[in-house]
Amino acid sequence: MNKKMKKIVYILLPVLCLMLVQPTKNYFAEQNRLERETFIREFLSSKQTISYKDSKMLPKAMRPDLKGAHDYLMMYDPNTNTIPTERMLEVIDIAEQKRSSLSYNNRLSEVNWVERGPNTIGGRTRAIMLDPNDSSNKKLWAAGVTGGLWYTNDITNASPEWNMVDGTWGNLAVCSIDYDPNDTNIMYVGTGERMGIFSTSSRGLGMWKTTDGGQTWSHLTSTENFNYVTDIIVRDESGTSVIYAGVGGHYYEGQWHGSEFTGLWRSTDGGQNWSQVMEETSAGEAPYEIMDLDMGSDNRLWAASRTNVYGDGGGDIFFSDDGINWTKVSLTFLGDPNRTIIAVAPSDPNYVYAMIASSDTRKIQWIVRTTDGGTTWTTYTAGTSDPFPVDENGNVLGDANGQAGYDLSLGVDPNDPNVVYAGELDIFKTTDGGGSWDQVSNSGGSTYPYMHVDQQNLKTITSTQIIFSNDGGIYYTDDAGATISNRNTGYNVSQFYSVALHPDAGSQYVIGGTQDNGTWSIDGTGIQSGNARVGGDGAYTHIDQIDPNYQFTATTYNNIYRSTNGGQSWSYYANHESTAGGDTGFFINPSTIDPAKKAFYSALDANSILRLNNYVNLADKSIMNISLGSTASAFKISPHTDDVLFVGTSAGRVFKIVKASTSSFSVEEISG
Repeated sequence: MNKKMKKIVYILLPVLCLMLVQPTKNYFAEQNRLERETFIREFLSSKQTISYKDSKMLPKAMRPDLKGAHDYLMMYDPNTNTIPTERMLEVIDIAEQKRSSLSYNNRLSEVNWVERGPNTIGGRTRAIMLDPNDSSNKKLWAAGVTGGLWYTNDITNASPEWNMVDGTWGNLAVCSIDYDPNDTNIMYVGTGERMGIFSTSSRGLGMWKTTDGGQTWSHLTSTENFNYVTDIIVRDESGTSVIYAGVGGHYYEGQWHGSEFTGLWRSTDGGQNWSQVMEETSAGEAPYEIMDLDMGSDNRLWAASRTNVYGDGGGDIFFSDDGINWTKVSLTFLGDPNRTIIAVAPSDPNYVYAMIASSDTRKIQWIVRTTDGGTTWTTYTAGTSDPFPVDENGNVLGDANGQAGYDLSLGVDPNDPNVVYAGELDIFKTTDGGGSWDQVSNSGGSTYPYMHVDQQNLKTITSTQIIFSNDGGIYYTDDAGATISNRNTGYNVSQFYSVALHPDAGSQYVIGGTQDNGTWSIDGTGIQSGNARVGGDGAYTHIDQIDPNYQFTATTYNNIYRSTNGGQSWSYYANHESTAGGDTGFFINPSTIDPAKKAFYSALDANSILRLNNYVNLADKSIMNISLGSTASAFKISPHTDDVLFVGTSAGRVFKIVKASTSSFSVEEISG
């Protein structure tokens, strides 16, 4: 072969290789997308575990599994089909290193963020604790399931000043907290939200510990596999501080997590090493899953269970005087008991109360009480002649739909063992040990004081001072519930799904949708209290960038609201159901608007997009039939070319739609 031919071969060989490799790469990319599309379809179909009619009756707070499904599809790693929560540990370390670096101290002012608000709404809060180092019982620690750990030095103040401890915990679902009775500068928090009716909401990474009263925190690496720390108690055992942690496991993101660590764990060396101290259920497949812990003034430990990953062991109560040997209380129920929470009277440890949910109704079905330390028990059963905390419509604890797997609270007056507060949707109170009940709060009407629904925890400070936590944040009463006020100013743990900015130069106006706390608008400089615009869940929001009088938000699925006067008032604008009468799109449904064409686009399913034509007028719907492979997860109107819409799908495809607002639109896949 002469030199000229060799040169030609050297030139052509890479070109031929590229020509051969590129189709192969495209083939494998296409196969990956097809596999993801199949996975997503199966994932979404498995989430609809109740009928459409039943699901329509339930707001988001009663279906936290749908919020979890939304978050999962937005954040999962396609290579593992899981959200890589464990990477948060590395991220936290990197963030701390960057904050301590010279480059961070010399950063440009343009990259600084200014908090805008709203600073008057909280969010789902399960973990609260009075600081043991404050003799006035005013300092409160609280943790949002998203939003991190916070404290205020005076919860009795009508506008307490809240301080964030560490915002990086916002993705770790802090759900439990306790302190060391022998050294009150030592505290522990547990992560992972083992809640929900059908699934769990967020996997955690174990426990964190502080030895300086909460100024700095370190991860207990020994607990990294404690994916759902349901409760923590630290007990003084002859001068040794012994930690007890209830740990759950569950099916989450298509995999089982924490199953082998389910049970009750005990550490005698500050969390370095742990031993399992809970026995297995009668089925013998796994230990009891401990959902709630409490301790009496006599140092006796109490534990309450829910069904474990095998569906066994719910509705059981245990006590122990040495923390190693546990006695199961003998209780008999006609039904299938599940989640149980427990409360010991601070003034008399012989008085113990528990609420037990039914797996069948998903409501509290039984309330039990002992006045002799667990030797004998009185059982009250819902739906019988027994006294029970029901609202005027006969709903147990205000719950019409069955959400005891998601929200419950229980606490006893510190001075009177017969005064008990119990919460689920709303708060109820007994002053005679369960012989009769009165409603304390609700979220609508004027009969009782207003308080956000979905009760998650409560702490009694005195007989009149009580702290409640729920999906709306922190609430406080100083008159035993006769009046209740929120303590959320500055406790900014609400969860935003989306925001939209006003187009006018210099405008500070912004709207955003939040989880279970509605859509809010904010105007003015600095942090603002904001204005609530639409209730329920707040999803995707939009402001017409040509005529900002037109603004949009949604609640769930394709339930769309519109404002035509710049956000001052809102009305229900459109919705779209399937031919079978079911919801369409995602729970928090992606959408966009084209201000030039006055068109609104939102996700429907794997084969279509909803278009609202000329949103200046009454809703006029069109269905754009497009084979997407999976439901659209992102939309973008081209800022360069008129009437061009880009669509991204949940499986990773990208489409370009030309003349999108017309009936003659054309579609091209540009995924590559």
